[in-house]
Amino acid sequence: MKRCSRCVVLLPLTAFSALKHGGYRELCKPCRRAYERERYHADIEQQRALKRARYALDRAANPEKWLKRWRAANLETARERWRNYYYRNHAEQRQRMLTRYALRNRLPWLTAIQEAQLLEFFDIAIARSTQTGVQHHVDHIHPVKGENFCGLHVPWNLQVLTASENISKNNRSPDVEDYLATTG
Repeated sequence: MKRCSRCVVLLPLTAFSALKHGGYRELCKPCRRAYERERYHADIEQQRALKRARYALDRAANPEKWLKRWRAANLETARERWRNYYYRNHAEQRQRMLTRYALRNRLPWLTAIQEAQLLEFFDIAIARSTQTGVQHHVDHIHPVKGENFCGLHVPWNLQVLTASENISKNNRSPDVEDYLATTG
């Protein structure tokens, strides 16, 4: 049993909050809540400023956590932002998609100039699609997942084709196409 220093009532120890280094607080839990509420409302602007400062420090220390929270709370806005980013950086996104799905562990070490040339192929395909109104694709001359030969995702193995040409080419190397055209 312990006496609260504010309400002066003898209460069991469960009515008091435990201190970190042993012992219990001087105020019982209800009195402590009332004291904190009074203190907060006595200087509400200072308390709000302290809260904003703690928030800013935590946000700077854990940006991923706060971004994840924001996305969860603003799902439609996040999706709209992603769509806008995707359309502004379409060539780069197509390049990333192609690299991620089709070319795992098949990219040699490329220089910055060669990586820029890769992106340029996607820019050319988008520009041709826009100008002609016909969909264009970036195609690997030698397929990345070919049957007998695997090509690499490098500038000298890329070409821009119309979508219909690329689809009809399927997953064949040019040697196979030439052979089938002459024999078939």
